[in-house]
Amino acid sequence: MRKPILATRVSPVVNKSVRLLTKGLGITISEYMRRLIMQDLDSRNFFNEELKKALQSHDDGQPIIVEERRETSANKIRGILLGSN
Repeated sequence: MRKPILATRVSPVVNKSVRLLTKGLGITISEYMRRLIMQDLDSRNFFNEELKKALQSHDDGQPIIVEERRETSANKIRGILLGSN
């Protein structure tokens, strides 16, 4: 399976700025973009909503436990995706 790729065009000034920043941070441009995307999705509660939908399809009739699992899972996924696990 091929990995999905996201790409964008930016101005020469933005390109140079990002290259300097990522070099200073010691990360690749790809990693920088990945972090920006994941932080944006996280700030929009994307992961909580997706997990909520998934857990509702497996709801065992105990909403308190479902809530605790959702929060734990959401935090675990955030950590993995944002590289802070």
